Amino acid sequence: MGTTKLTPKLEDWFDTNYPANMRVPGAPIITERGPYGTRHVPGYSPFGGYDLSAPQEGTPA
Repeated sequence: MGTTKLTPKLEDWFDTNYPANMRVPGAPIITERGPYGTRHVPGYSPFGGYDLSAPQEGTPA
């Protein structure tokens, strides 16, 4: 698994796409993944919460 640190590019993406009230300690993130590696991962959000898996568009859930 990679790092949970945000790169400047990801930080910009979060600033544009994630509401401020979802960027707090313990907050989860949603990651589009598929078709493998679709489990939810505790503590893998850059904010310390779960990294929740969402099916990749066009991939059966």
